Amino acid sequence: MAIPRESSSNRRGEHAALPADSLFDFDKAILKPEAAIRIRTYAARAKKLENAQVVVIGHTDFLGSDYHDDTLSTARANAVREMLIGEGIDRARIAAIGVGSRIPLKKREQCPGKPHAPKVVSCLEPNRRVELWTRTPEAH
Repeated sequence: MAIPRESSSNRRGEHAALPADSLFDFDKAILKPEAAIRIRTYAARAKKLENAQVVVIGHTDFLGSDYHDDTLSTARANAVREMLIGEGIDRARIAAIGVGSRIPLKKREQCPGKPHAPKVVSCLEPNRRVELWTRTPEAH
């Protein structure tokens, strides 16, 4: 199943997949100033969902070691989590996890070439993302 690149919603929650390149510089976990607009938009919608739990999932490409990618994806997820808290979402409602490069949208064989070649880095851009999942409790 493909994960949507932008936002989707239904009566139980919201989902957004934000390209990491629009939120962070390559191989960094400090949010770019322009990232605030996208995160604030998501936060405004999430705040309207009473009792909703938010899960922030950071993803990377496979260009670093597993340790590096896990650390980077976790740091990016935490950076987004902290901004959501700053936007008024209760910290107890938000979980942040990093999954490194374990859930790629593009596989290695789809991006041939030397690992850090610009063509390969560009091809792997869909793998570098932060997903925001907001789930509301089941209606009874």
